[in-house]
Amino acid sequence: TRQRHDAGGESLHAMAEAEIPAGEGVAVLHLAFCPPLATAPQLTAHAIDADDAEVKITTAETYGVRLEVRLSATASQPRRVLVEVLGRAVSL
Repeated sequence: TRQRHDAGGESLHAMAEAEIPAGEGVAVLHLAFCPPLATAPQLTAHAIDADDAEVKITTAETYGVRLEVRLSATASQPRRVLVEVLGRAVSL
């Protein structure tokens, strides 16, 4: 979701699910911003339901964000990790 503020800028909140196949330990998520934001956002991201998963924001641009979800060990069976992304983009 996106929320515009009267004082300028926008707040962002997203939930996404990363699917990690058996035998793998990493998934990549891409979230698009449409229409693009006025400026690149300041974001944080974390796993909601997996203590053994690290979420890293590898790219944050006006048009979208790329996230890497990495497990502490290779998944022995398919895994799904719920990821929450929060942030803000300021106006020009």
